[in-house]
Amino acid sequence: MYTYVKFGCEAAMDPVRIDALKRAVAKRAVELVKPGMVIGLGTGSTASLAIEELGKLVQQGKLKDVLGVGTSYQSRILARQFGIKTVDLNDVIHIDIAFDGADEVDPSMNILKGGGAAHTMGKVIDTMAKKSVILVDQSKVVLQLGQIFPVPVRIP
Repeated sequence: MYTYVKFGCEAAMDPVRIDALKRAVAKRAVELVKPGMVIGLGTGSTASLAIEELGKLVQQGKLKDVLGVGTSYQSRILARQFGIKTVDLNDVIHIDIAFDGADEVDPSMNILKGGGAAHTMGKVIDTMAKKSVILVDQSKVVLQLGQIFPVPVRIP
């Protein structure tokens, strides 16, 4: 089951405003995390902010006994920097919730993912997760998928 957290569809593409929207999306997503959860930690700018926000709650003692499973080396390192205990995918039998970004999303909530190097691990973690939360801000919204982010096609 996917949950979309999207803010600011009417916002201008001002970089300061986009950063504020990304932070708002990250904070909203982290509200879904409960103590004791195993969390899939994705990649990208908004997912990194979600990891940071999660870490703040862990450091403040407001969120206890959570474990992070990173989709990439970078997300694991970032989680550790913010005080989130990380484990390997092989060490868990389930993931309660997974956070990840998207490259594009259209008005029908179809998403384009996979521009980064963590695509395969992200798919595995999404499949294992009871709930997957796709973090999207205005900068990712397009009228039709493929308008901004090129879709690679391999022809044998």
